[in-house]
Amino acid sequence: MKRINLFLLPLLVLVAGCNPQHYTDSEQNAFEGKYSTSLPITGMVHEIYEVGEGGTSDRTVNDVWTWNRDRQLVTVHYGNGYYDGIQSPIYDTYHYNSNGQIDSIVYHSDTEARRTFKFHYDNGLLQRITYQSRSTEFRYSDCSRYPYAIVLVRPVADWRRDIYHTDTLVQCWTLQWSNGNLVRATADSMAHYCTGITQIDYQYDNHYNPLQGHFTSNSIFENRFIDNPTFLSRNNLIQSTVYSSIPTTNNWVYQYRSNDGYPLSLTYTIHTLIYSTINITTTFQYGEPFMDE
Repeated sequence: MKRINLFLLPLLVLVAGCNPQHYTDSEQNAFEGKYSTSLPITGMVHEIYEVGEGGTSDRTVNDVWTWNRDRQLVTVHYGNGYYDGIQSPIYDTYHYNSNGQIDSIVYHSDTEARRTFKFHYDNGLLQRITYQSRSTEFRYSDCSRYPYAIVLVRPVADWRRDIYHTDTLVQCWTLQWSNGNLVRATADSMAHYCTGITQIDYQYDNHYNPLQGHFTSNSIFENRFIDNPTFLSRNNLIQSTVYSSIPTTNNWVYQYRSNDGYPLSLTYTIHTLIYSTINITTTFQYGEPFMDE
């Protein structure tokens, strides 16, 4: 059974609000490849309630994060090793280069092929992520720390080559940034043809996002860079408006810690293709601030 991506998920519909500004690690930049926070996430608890034609289900999934003494994320175990009924550990491991940047993320599962996602840098900024014949490229203007475009390069299956008239699919999204947040992504003709989307606008709260820079194997493999850029932006995504044949507005609802403004919980809804609705509340668990030894 395919596991649900519990944070970088298909778009959802809820109501969210803004809160007073509480920056903590405001200089973090996902494209520098260094995911390190003053207050690390040690786990996430996902309360999942699904309603559909087949009835209802209610379950809890726990993710466990481990860090090293260099303030680097080492491993994320999804569902404490058991996920969506699969009796097999599923987890990501993070590996770093001599500059302390993410060098690769390795997806592990006994039931699926192991995947290694390689990160490539130039002048200290992430240029592309590669996996086999796939590539996600980031293009920059001179002196910019944020890319003006994300380009998805994917091979086309043999049976689909007559549809796309190519053996390699290249989709480009032009990006606009404001205060470290992605505020608009505009599709080129191929991206529009493949997704039906012309543009997506994003809105954020004023709180620090503890997931900025947290790339995952699933987000890369499933091209989650555009529909939910949570891990790319400085603040927490609370709303997106997707422009297609029928424009859709989607929202995320956060509760925050009173002492420092970090997210305490996130609630959202997924409407699936099999006519069910999944309501999810994710609670963030944090460790103590890192101490220099």
